[in-house]
Amino acid sequence: MALKPFGTRLGNGADPAPPAAPLAPGGAATMADAFTFQTGTGTDVITAAVVGLSVGSSGGLSLVEITNDAGTTVYGSVANPASDTPTITLSTNTLTATTTLTQYKIRITPKSHAAMQVPPGSTYLVTAKINSWTGTNPNEGTDTAGTTVTIDNLSPGDVTAASGTAGNAQVVFTWANPVSPVETVAYSIVVLRSTAGPVADTPVEGTTYIVGNTVGTSEVRCVVTGLPPATTCTDTGLTNGTAYHYRIFTRDSNGNFSTPGVVPTGSPFTPAANCYAVNPLTADWNVATTWASTSGGVAGTCAGAGGIPDGGSAVFIGETATGRTVTIPASYAASAASVTIGNATPVTGPSSLTLTGTGASLTTSGSVTVNRPNAAATNVLAIGANTVTAGGNVTLGGTGTTATFIASITLSTGTLNIAGNLVFITGNVASNLLTITGAGTINLAGAFTATVGTLTPGTTSIFNYNGAVAQTIPIGVSSINYRNLHVNNTSASGATLSAAISAARVLGNLRVQSGILNNGGFVHVGPATTFEVANGARFNLTGTTNIPTGFTTRTFGATSTVNFQGGNQTIASGLTYGHLILDGGSTKTMAAGTTTIAGNFTLGTGTTRAATNNPTVNLAGNFSNSGTFNSGTGVFTFNGTAAGQTISGNATTFTSLTIANTHASGVTANTALTIGTFIINLSSTFNAGSASLIHNISGDFTKDGTFTAGDSTIVFNGTALQTFLPASSTSFYNLTINNTDATTPSGVSMFDFDVIVTKLLDLVSGILSMDPTATTPGVIISSTGNVTRASGHVGGGLTKFFPAGSDISRTFEVGDLGTTANPVYAPLVVTFDSISVAGSLRAYAIKFDHPQIGASTNLDATASANRYWGLQNPNLSIGLSPPTFTSYNASVTFANGISPNPDLDATVNAAIDIPQFILERYNVSETPKWSTLNVTSALDDSPLVGQGTVAGDGATGTGDFATSRNKNPEYVREVQFLYTSERP
Repeated sequence: MALKPFGTRLGNGADPAPPAAPLAPGGAATMADAFTFQTGTGTDVITAAVVGLSVGSSGGLSLVEITNDAGTTVYGSVANPASDTPTITLSTNTLTATTTLTQYKIRITPKSHAAMQVPPGSTYLVTAKINSWTGTNPNEGTDTAGTTVTIDNLSPGDVTAASGTAGNAQVVFTWANPVSPVETVAYSIVVLRSTAGPVADTPVEGTTYIVGNTVGTSEVRCVVTGLPPATTCTDTGLTNGTAYHYRIFTRDSNGNFSTPGVVPTGSPFTPAANCYAVNPLTADWNVATTWASTSGGVAGTCAGAGGIPDGGSAVFIGETATGRTVTIPASYAASAASVTIGNATPVTGPSSLTLTGTGASLTTSGSVTVNRPNAAATNVLAIGANTVTAGGNVTLGGTGTTATFIASITLSTGTLNIAGNLVFITGNVASNLLTITGAGTINLAGAFTATVGTLTPGTTSIFNYNGAVAQTIPIGVSSINYRNLHVNNTSASGATLSAAISAARVLGNLRVQSGILNNGGFVHVGPATTFEVANGARFNLTGTTNIPTGFTTRTFGATSTVNFQGGNQTIASGLTYGHLILDGGSTKTMAAGTTTIAGNFTLGTGTTRAATNNPTVNLAGNFSNSGTFNSGTGVFTFNGTAAGQTISGNATTFTSLTIANTHASGVTANTALTIGTFIINLSSTFNAGSASLIHNISGDFTKDGTFTAGDSTIVFNGTALQTFLPASSTSFYNLTINNTDATTPSGVSMFDFDVIVTKLLDLVSGILSMDPTATTPGVIISSTGNVTRASGHVGGGLTKFFPAGSDISRTFEVGDLGTTANPVYAPLVVTFDSISVAGSLRAYAIKFDHPQIGASTNLDATASANRYWGLQNPNLSIGLSPPTFTSYNASVTFANGISPNPDLDATVNAAIDIPQFILERYNVSETPKWSTLNVTSALDDSPLVGQGTVAGDGATGTGDFATSRNKNPEYVREVQFLYTSERP
């Protein structure tokens, strides 16, 4: 049987060899794969093919082509493939498969540097094959991936250990070449320079630079090439005294540059010409013959302006065994790039630089160094009453350690400003000397490295740490002592004390004038002077430490900050702080006594304020609680005088809270408060805040000032009698009475002025008591308000609003005062047939027979509910008015004989007599004064609820209501008699 010929078969060709080196971006087109086509019979035109590229490699390609084996004919291509499986339409030339096995190629071209990823880029390992094709015949066979072509767009490594040294009109650089990637052909190191500030430019990928090219605002100053390149270069032709900034880049053999480049240590560099003191006698700085351009050279040849050192000059005084003495005369302003007195390799000396008279000064852009001699002598910088400003380090140095070989700096009333570090190079405690004899000042912006040496302060001298970077203040190091120690460090880390201060180490004041001082976690005991944290400054305490002691005066500016941010700490009392922060996630204990806070009080997250010692705290600023605030029994007073004093953060408890803020805006609560005793002083205001806030008061509330309810809820929730003592009428939004005291007296007693509730009076438990017969005080429910009740009641006058309309009913939740044993809830319910004009009415209940019960009435005083109810017009003096109505029904409720505190006379049988009770209204202005209502209901509710209720209709005016048996039996209602006679 003959075999069926195949269709069109794809096969794997003889793949090309990989390139000898990785392709650079923009490199030549390179064959990546060989494949074959052959038909079983006839011909087949291939119209398209899907190329399979290695994962992610398409991002490095600008062109993928299908060509003949020699690459001379292109059948189709795709530019900048968007995926790793691009489809190529074969339309440029016709690719025809025949019965003859024919080989074809896939060719790739890298993208240019500009089209590649931004540095650091990638290395692409590209393989290619035919995944599928489109022709007429059935498809058979496969192609496997060809050779791997590497495209190198990955940034090389930066140089390391780069540094520079400025010299005369030049800077010399050294570095270590990168170790990765390992280059096989020459690569280069490119150095950029800028005088406008730190180098922010980066070389353009793929560019070959030469010295003098510009890159943005920078200039190429070194191009070092090799395999590997040299590790040094020199930038020459510089202007002495000018600051030059540098950044060093690596360029690999494929044109990729390192990122972000390296700033050499010491940048910016300020080159300087050398000027040497050559006159062996005392000579003035401002005389040209004092100086030479070389050590021991010809006088008058210093390269500075006029032959005198200037800002571009490196000055050397006594660099040889011959001692040199230079004087800066009064009122002369000397300048230099740097000043060195003596030699780092000791020579005999002595040598000195002395500022004389007054008004003399020395300013350097770089360092000032005083080296020790190698004999019993002193090399000295004598500042006296003048000023030296060093832009770099000030160093007492040398290699000798003999006590009589001395490097010294002296001041009387002058000033030494140090922008860099103050360094005592290891010597002897007596051979590195910094001496102030009067009121001199040292301002240090850098570190004080004082392993061995002596700092002798003057009687009123100042040592000021004024850095903008973190500083450590050496305490107890060698013989370093301060008179007045000042801190003006403005960095985020501040200045930190290295050890505990003692009266022997700091002889005068310790002042934090600006910025931050950290106590380092040490206990500090100063002399009998002043410790100060000035306005805007900050003092941080770590460990378990407290405020420094020993100082006679301890003062804190009103806007200063003291932050207890360590472990368990005690906060000293008897002080007036500015802002006080308790932080660190530990327990903070405020000492007994009075603590005054002129600024804000902040309790940090996770931090606990202990409920011990019960201090009195006076706070003039804001209160913020993000931790756990345990109140204790101390008094906390808000006594600010400025606007906007607030209480914020977590819900907070104050056992005793006094509002004494005298600003019109007062104190505003932005968080829920739990308060024991609450006092609002005269001329003070408390704003209770938003609707989400519920403030609980468990003690007495005295309001001599202003209470602004906002939309808050005030809850009286004491367990003993509470008193509310307002000096004026008080409005609450939501008011809850939840006093759970079971003794007598109990509940909440209110005196002298009305309480107005605009939203809700919630009677949960306990009695709100006031004088029921007086016009004020009373509880007034506004037209927008309401009352809910679970237990308790108002023991006094309760005013409610009645809108216009028909069948308008209100329950007055009134009853006995909280001074009564087993007080009775005795509500009055009134239902109006019609109200034409809205208004308010006041009601109350009094536990006695009405005083007029025996006069012209059918009421029997010997068989009554010993209680009467009042319904009267509201307090007209506060703008309330009564409603206009026709008639109404009144319902009274009283305690029957079963109640622990019954209202009924002993002669009354509740079950039999209450259904026979009548209800009468008394109004002294009417004639007759008593009128009988048409009883619509008379019920004895015992034994279920222990009360009786009598309701009557037809009341046409306000007045008092009383109920009893009818003393005139001829008026007994027949229906009621029948009802009572049928009871079992």
